[in-house]
Amino acid sequence: MKKTFIIPLLISFLVVSQLRAHEPTFGISPHTIYRGGIGLELEYESARRAYLGTEARVQKLNLETIYGINEDLALTLAVPQVTKTLRSSDKTIRESGVGDILLRTKWRFYRDDQFGAVDQLAIIAGVKLPTGSRSGALALGSGSTDFLVAFAAGRETRLWYYFADARYRLNTANGGDRQGNLFQYDAAFGVRPFQSEYWTPDLVTLVEVNGRLEGKEAANGVVNANSGGHILSVAPGILFSYRNVMLKTALKIPLLQDLNGTQLEDKEEFIVAVELHL
Repeated sequence: MKKTFIIPLLISFLVVSQLRAHEPTFGISPHTIYRGGIGLELEYESARRAYLGTEARVQKLNLETIYGINEDLALTLAVPQVTKTLRSSDKTIRESGVGDILLRTKWRFYRDDQFGAVDQLAIIAGVKLPTGSRSGALALGSGSTDFLVAFAAGRETRLWYYFADARYRLNTANGGDRQGNLFQYDAAFGVRPFQSEYWTPDLVTLVEVNGRLEGKEAANGVVNANSGGHILSVAPGILFSYRNVMLKTALKIPLLQDLNGTQLEDKEEFIVAVELHL
């Protein structure tokens, strides 16, 4: 084999290896992990909603473990520690504990490696278990077993990043209580402002567009007219990686809210996470 062929092939491999490390903060990418690989991610998330002097804040410390069955199939276990706070003019209520655990599998059924670029497609399926307590003043979980299905696509080059996904969560009932089914769609556009190699620090800036369409919830069998609706948000963020370690952070700000009735409105949502591939 000629050196003129080996060198571009090696460069292409290093580029693709580096591209694997990047993905959106709020959306889902088609990335998997290598066969037998283990990924650990610790993520802090804070979301605030408010309306007419009442404020609700949900804080989560998520621990995610990813295992690669093979290079195209991965399993994820996500365990959240949840703190919910509700403030009004005369009182503050707070509850904390383990939230609903998520089990998820991702199958990347298409990958096309090119020189300095890669295209990928994946299908995701998962189940959310009712492990969060509902005995306190503020419920930490839905109390129901819910099901997730999603599709993710991505194209990455040395300079540009494009991601898109569509997600649907089917929520089941817990007695007479039921959260509305949830449809989410995301698109992310990124750029690497400084060209770098795998063995040097790497920075990618991303802007995500996130949509959320939620059905009305029911309590004691009665549909709540003041629930559900459509929210469209934008989330600028950065991804900073060095070899197998990544720091990512983003701030999501709502642009459009078409909510049913009178309810708390989304304000801002912040995520910072550290990811390690072993």
